[in-house]
Amino acid sequence: MSTATVARDPRHLLSSEEFAAVAATVLDNNPGMRPGVASRIVAQGLAYVATAGDTEMPLAPSRVVDEGWHALISPHVPLPVQAPGNIRAPCA
Repeated sequence: MSTATVARDPRHLLSSEEFAAVAATVLDNNPGMRPGVASRIVAQGLAYVATAGDTEMPLAPSRVVDEGWHALISPHVPLPVQAPGNIRAPCA
């Protein structure tokens, strides 16, 4: 028996404006980084948060994905109060 895996673009978890704000934070923290790289880092950070919120298994991001995860929780980036999965972001 096989298990089907559905690949989804984690960018749908944020609006275009929110995604751009998080990517801008990654760029600000990494002078010289190309915008496309920052966008991929943010997408992988979102995928990590969504996966971590949907499993009871302990997970740890890679160093690069950690950059995207930290940009997501940056106090400089206003995001919705409810995060994906069962993880709840602090109230604003």
